[in-house]
Amino acid sequence: MMTDKAMKQRHWNCIAETTGHQFDIESDSFCLRHIMEAPILKEDIEVGTCIFSLIDFFIVSKNNMMTSEMVTFLKNFFTSLKSLTLNHTTLF
Repeated sequence: MMTDKAMKQRHWNCIAETTGHQFDIESDSFCLRHIMEAPILKEDIEVGTCIFSLIDFFIVSKNNMMTSEMVTFLKNFFTSLKSLTLNHTTLF
């Protein structure tokens, strides 16, 4: 979960604030060992934060998908409406 796209900086900040331990997540050498050095397991926050970050990721993904579908629908709708309007005026 350390490299999961759902784990955003705000989630790492939440873990750091709760445990009082700072993580260097930008480091190439960042690994599970560094997380285990922090008092995370005492707080039981690791699992909760990861779960909430995944839920957040899925909500944002679904929202983006729905926005994209709505834009496509509206483009098609207005194109059809414009076409229908143009065809209607040529009939008279």
